Amino acid sequence: MPLSGGEYTVGTFIEAPFFKIIKNNFMTKKKLADFKAKYDAFMAAYKAKSNRKTAIYNCPNCFKDIETIRPTRDQVRCIGGFWDGAKGCPECGEVSWVRVWPSGKTEVVDMSHPVEVIPSNI
Repeated sequence: MPLSGGEYTVGTFIEAPFFKIIKNNFMTKKKLADFKAKYDAFMAAYKAKSNRKTAIYNCPNCFKDIETIRPTRDQVRCIGGFWDGAKGCPECGEVSWVRVWPSGKTEVVDMSHPVEVIPSNI
């Protein structure tokens, strides 16, 4: 049962054909603050290294711009030209699936709707 208010952020379930995702994972405010502190320290250290670039994506839950690591072209040459993966928002705790290209372009995949898979042999 989702909890709200007090020390917890709101958690909701999303149902889709082959998976269930728990948004926010009922993260306490303290855990979210700890996560944000670790995120801020990691990003500061990452950017301090020479030639390290970042990209921005918009969190679909809190609508804030979130900075993330940008891959190099060499890192994505063999895997379709972009990185993708689950990223936790340091502002609200939302987990989103984000694609990031070496150019800095980002795309947040809407996981709240089932994805229609079309067979390639049609």
